[in-house]
Amino acid sequence: VDGEEGLALIDGLSFKKYYVQEIKAPNGYVCDDTMHEVNLTKSSLDLENGTVSDTMSLTIKDKPIEVPVSKTDFSGKMLKGAKLWVYRVEDSSIVNTYLNKFKNDTSKINENDPEIKGVLKDYWVSNGKSHIIKKLVSHSTYVLREIISPDGYILSNNITFVVNNDKGDVSYSGKPSNVDGIIMKDDSTKVAFDKVNEEGKSISGALLQVKDSSGKVVKEWTTDGKEYVLDGVLVAGATYTLHEVSAPNVEYELAKDISFKVGTDGVKQVITMKDNYKRGSVTVHKKDEKGNILTGAEFELYKEDGTKVTSTLVKEGSYTVGGSVGTYVVDSKGTFKIDKLRFGSYYLIETKAPEGRMPYGDKIKFTIKDDDTLNFEFTVNDDNSVMMNTGGSGYTVPMTVGIVV
Repeated sequence: VDGEEGLALIDGLSFKKYYVQEIKAPNGYVCDDTMHEVNLTKSSLDLENGTVSDTMSLTIKDKPIEVPVSKTDFSGKMLKGAKLWVYRVEDSSIVNTYLNKFKNDTSKINENDPEIKGVLKDYWVSNGKSHIIKKLVSHSTYVLREIISPDGYILSNNITFVVNNDKGDVSYSGKPSNVDGIIMKDDSTKVAFDKVNEEGKSISGALLQVKDSSGKVVKEWTTDGKEYVLDGVLVAGATYTLHEVSAPNVEYELAKDISFKVGTDGVKQVITMKDNYKRGSVTVHKKDEKGNILTGAEFELYKEDGTKVTSTLVKEGSYTVGGSVGTYVVDSKGTFKIDKLRFGSYYLIETKAPEGRMPYGDKIKFTIKDDDTLNFEFTVNDDNSVMMNTGGSGYTVPMTVGIVV
């Protein structure tokens, strides 16, 4: 059979019964191997224009070779939004060269571009149903390639497949010939978020958001002490920001935003955001009854439960919690300060008075509990009184406590 009309003429036949069978179909079509009976008699000849024709016709219709393709995730769920191409394996270099030009901006890929249009045997965007590729040539090798993956999924590896026969049976990736077509699976993006404290313990009660590059909130949740996982939500290769809207409670500072890029390999990422404790301070001034500076005094600091608080000496009169120093000595200006105190109730004890003086005889108590009580300042007078100033918000409230020794 040749020619644009797909006709074959057999002449010189005698009046008798014949059988016609297709033994080879055109490229891209299924061979119809049915034995078609033709009984050539005078009465069976076509009647044209009222006269007997010497020609009898037979029409054999070939169906195109069909290969179904399903785009799914690893659970078998059909996916929408994947852009897929099919081309001959020998055209791979042409396709690779074309795609490399747009690796940083896939939105510019155009199947109708003259450079690529004649190479593609089929292309489509998945719609949640199987797609049928038609008119592939039997005993030929093709490539199924995912150009753009659905949001929340990773690009699948290329599938090179062979059309084994004109029935559309294919084999690929070690799979035997089958009539179910090709299943291309996409792995999902997986990003886990963990909110921890300074000790690395997961904490509850923080309100967190994930924002895209435009600032749009993609997801918002309140932490519950466990990892929060976004599976199949974030776009592979895209950049997002983890933002803390509110801390678990008043004891914590808000964490700084964390920018992260979603991986393209399907491996779960873990983004850990740490909340630091808010920390306050206590400053002590030692003076006599006339307001003159006194030196030589020493103090100790305890938590409410009697646990001694030790620190590191930063410089004369300046201490930071955490270390082995348990005695706080006023400096040449009659002052010492302890920084980095966590929320809680404390008390100071004067363990050594300036030479010739009596130590303050009671506990100097204070509680750091909110932003207004972060920083305490006491003046311990030698006349057995204490002047307390608090100033988390910049104001001071003096208080004099009379002590009987």
